[in-house]
Amino acid sequence: MIYKVRPRYNDTWSVYDLAYNLTPRGWEDVFEESKDNLKSISDKLDNQGEFYPPKRFIFRSLEIIRPEDVKVVILGMDPYPGDYAGQPYANGLSFSVNSDIPLSQIPGSLKNIFKELKEDIPSTNITSGDLTSWSKNGILLINASLTCKPKAGSGSHGSMWYGFIEKIIDKVKKNGNVVYILWGKEAEKFSSRIGNKGVKLTATHPSPLSAHRGFFGCKHFSAINKCMEYWGYPKINFST
Repeated sequence: MIYKVRPRYNDTWSVYDLAYNLTPRGWEDVFEESKDNLKSISDKLDNQGEFYPPKRFIFRSLEIIRPEDVKVVILGMDPYPGDYAGQPYANGLSFSVNSDIPLSQIPGSLKNIFKELKEDIPSTNITSGDLTSWSKNGILLINASLTCKPKAGSGSHGSMWYGFIEKIIDKVKKNGNVVYILWGKEAEKFSSRIGNKGVKLTATHPSPLSAHRGFFGCKHFSAINKCMEYWGYPKINFST
């Protein structure tokens, strides 16, 4: 069998070029079905100037995990619009930051996620804000919008990614036993798309503005592992 050699990433590529030169393995059918949509998104981003996360990491959440390995989906709103020492917080995984950002400097939403996690599963060891290990353990960390304007408020890129995210959900639904974590109103917009497949858990967004209205005390992490145990899957290790 002859395999096509994948090119190296080129910073001059458009988002559309990135999508089809380095399509995440296992997600090819989703990208093929989304060609027109992604071309439209790419054209819009080319005209909007800088955006977060850096272009190379837009599809990182899909690069780390193949669809058949997804056991949990944590759906966020949009990437972090801020930065630390000139480095964007956003790294392509919902709620995650790079490992070299000190825990004392991580965004408030992630601080609240870790606070709830330690209350829910006290044995969890948190040493970094990088959630890559969660993805490698079966969690798809994806936002409702894969890009945002730097230093802007939430929803700065509107709903232009929603159609693509719906196709991601349609793909994951084929797995059957999946836990969908919907934090905040934007994530909950996808509830009807998920339908009755798997288990849906909802709460307010972990932002400092809303976490006290239902995120704290939701115990979603232990609920995830109860589902894993019931379905005969290994428990998720939430240590970072």
